[in-house]
Amino acid sequence: MNRGVEVRALRRLEDTRGWFLKAIQARHLDGRPFGEAYLSVGGPGENRANHYHERTTEWFCPVGGRGTLYLHDIASGDRTTVRFDAASPVSVRVPPRVAHALVADADCELAVLAIADVEYDPQDDDTIPVPFADIAGSAA
Repeated sequence: MNRGVEVRALRRLEDTRGWFLKAIQARHLDGRPFGEAYLSVGGPGENRANHYHERTTEWFCPVGGRGTLYLHDIASGDRTTVRFDAASPVSVRVPPRVAHALVADADCELAVLAIADVEYDPQDDDTIPVPFADIAGSAA
């Protein structure tokens, strides 16, 4: 597992009305400030992100579909993949300097809820692009 990456299994509660999920709670932020929450949806077989951050920690949780989160620690070179499936959700903490890419399975979209501890500022962009092949390595 990459340095500082944390994967937590989540409990999805389902009944006749639908489902309910506590994706990320304040205690999972480890005292970090709240920056923003957003939803990212990738089309079937498509990838999103392909970057890392110098300062920002992000937490990702699948809320629809299936796919894979690819992780590459810039300092150590370690690579990890985490399967995402909204039916069996996990929360993944991705610290600074860990490149990440989200890839939807070929037969469905992948919708991911994300929380960041730093609000995006286009005047102080903390996003460093990385080619998908460099993140995924031989796992692609």
